[in-house]
Formats: sequence, C-alpha cells, structure tokens
Amino acid sequence: MKYPDDFPDHLKSGVEIAISDAETEFSKFRGHSMEDADMVLVICQFMLTVFTAFVDAACGAREQGLWDGERFRREYRTYLYGLAKTSQEKYGRQSLDAAKKFRLICQGWYEASSDWVKVQKRLRVVAENEERRHRERSLHPQAPTPAKTKRQIREPKPELLSKSELVNRKIAAEALGMSERTFDRHVKDRTITPIGAGAHKRFKAKELLRFLRQKDPRQE
Repeated sequence: MKYPDDFPDHLKSGVEIAISDAETEFSKFRGHSMEDADMVLVICQFMLTVFTAFVDAACGAREQGLWDGERFRREYRTYLYGLAKTSQEKYGRQSLDAAKKFRLICQGWYEASSDWVKVQKRLRVVAENEERRHRERSLHPQAPTPAKTKRQIREPKPELLSKSELVNRKIAAEALGMSERTFDRHVKDRTITPIGAGAHKRFKAKELLRFLRQKDPRQE
C-alpha cells in the first residue's frame, strides 16, 4: 500500500502495525476452500483494518496542521481506491469490478462505524479552532513590526573646541561626536570632569580634546 507523497513518517507506524495485524489475520484463511462471497468479506475485513489505521493517521496530519481539509478528503478517497486495487491483485480477484466491490463494501462498513464518527468529531474540532483563530486575527490584526532605525554615526567636530576654553554640555557632546545621553554617561563615569554643577556645568576644551585624542588617535 503506497503512502501519499510527503506523508509524515512519524504517522506511518500505526498504519504499519495495522498492515501486519491484517496480514496475520488473513493468513489464517490461506489454503482454505471458501465461497467467493466469504472471500470477499475476508478481503474487505483486511482492507477495513488497514484503512481505519490510515484514516486515523491522516486525521493526525490534519490536527497537526500538515494537511488541510481538502487534502484529507482527497487522500482518504485515493488511499481507499489504491488499497482496493492492491487487495484484489494480491488475493486473486483480478478484475476492476472486484476492486470496486471491495472499495464500496469497505467504505460502507467504515463510514457506518464508530471510528468514522470519532474522526468526524476530531476534524470538526480542528475546523472550529481554525475558524476561531481566523476571527481573532480579523478582529485583532497584528501590528506590523516597526523597522529598526539605523544608528546614526556622529563624526567628531574638534573645531568647536577652538572657539572657547569652556563649553557647555551640548557643544561638548557635538565636538566629541556623541549624543548628549552618551556624553552624560561619561560624566557619570568620571571619564569627563565638569566644572560647576547643575545647569551651569561647563567643560574644559583642553580636557575634551585630550579625551578625543585618546578615543581616536587620528585627531592628533
């Protein structure tokens, strides 16, 4: 029995176990003389065991978001058709009519079973959850992530320090090529020493030039 393309490997184990169990059960009837009607029922029981496991796994693919509803329904029909064809070839009923008969019987049995009811409930839960998420997204659209602003590169302007022996905070920061916030951190760390206090703080041009040369030797 061929799996659909890209069928998840982690969902195949349950189907493989079902195939093994079905093969074991079918082998009990090998070599026995049976009426055609009885053989049809045995083959359909084999198919039902395998198909039930496949639908359970396919439902898992739907629940995990690997398949949508349309894909589930398509693979449901395709796998059943392939299973019927393989069964009629493998167990001696070489005709398309036999394959069709197997498929219709198996489908009828399965869709009348409690397993089918459980699968439909699982699929409904998935669809309802998807619908709820869709409504939530439409009511509360996610705001676009703001683009990060490019960090501005400031060039030192030592010429600002040639006009006066003392400069205020704004001119000092601009002369050193840094923001006033960064400048304040240097003051706090005492790598730059002010004269005065509060709004009257001033900074010696010579000390600022010395700081600038230490930071950037090109300013010699």
